[in-house]
Amino acid sequence: MVDVNKSGYTLIFATISCVICSVLLSGASVSLKDLQDKNKKIDKQRNVLMAANLATAETSAEEISTWFSKDDSGYSDIKTVIIDTETGTINDSISLEAYTKKPKKFPESSIVYECLRKGNECFILPITGVGLWGKLYGFLALKPDGDNVLGISFYKHQETPGLGAEITEDWFKSQFSGKKLLQTAGDFDSFRGVVVKKGIKVIDLPEKDQAYSVDGISGATITSVGVTGITTKYIKEKFIPYFKNKNK
Repeated sequence: MVDVNKSGYTLIFATISCVICSVLLSGASVSLKDLQDKNKKIDKQRNVLMAANLATAETSAEEISTWFSKDDSGYSDIKTVIIDTETGTINDSISLEAYTKKPKKFPESSIVYECLRKGNECFILPITGVGLWGKLYGFLALKPDGDNVLGISFYKHQETPGLGAEITEDWFKSQFSGKKLLQTAGDFDSFRGVVVKKGIKVIDLPEKDQAYSVDGISGATITSVGVTGITTKYIKEKFIPYFKNKNK
């Protein structure tokens, strides 16, 4: 009769159990990978549209897909282009698939989403900055003039709940709608950007500054500074050359 209390049998049983669980988990991971990748793609597309107020968290995956799906002629409502951030020109030598897989391989390039649907024309820019605990990722949407802000969204961050994480809340994001980036309309050399204010309310600022400012988040100074870096320096360095070319 086998003595199941012996440590050797216990070890064998534990090893076999671990192997079986590992095989099952690996199988599940492989079988679900396509679905996971599809969900990630839809979630990112949803945030692209949300930045321009073209979708909400409740918008169906099917409806979101219609914005990005190409018809028989190759047309889609959202056209994705890769630009050279130094010259502002579209770079056709880089495939979207290659850029998406390894964006860090192309440090002088970026994606721009051009919304072409009649009545909803706009540009949606991927944005990245540094918060308190890590990087902030989101999208900023602009009207065709490259000056007036339609909206902003953040889909990934590591900020503190109730503090820096408030960047994902409607009260904060909604402030960006209607703000401006340029001191003088049409002059991209007059780029100013939007500043997240701390210690003073936008309503108390001189009227000439209100269009370039939003209220900050109490107790989240570093996060506010990070967002300001995005909506000023980052946008200027990454996308102003592109808008100069578009508006020649």
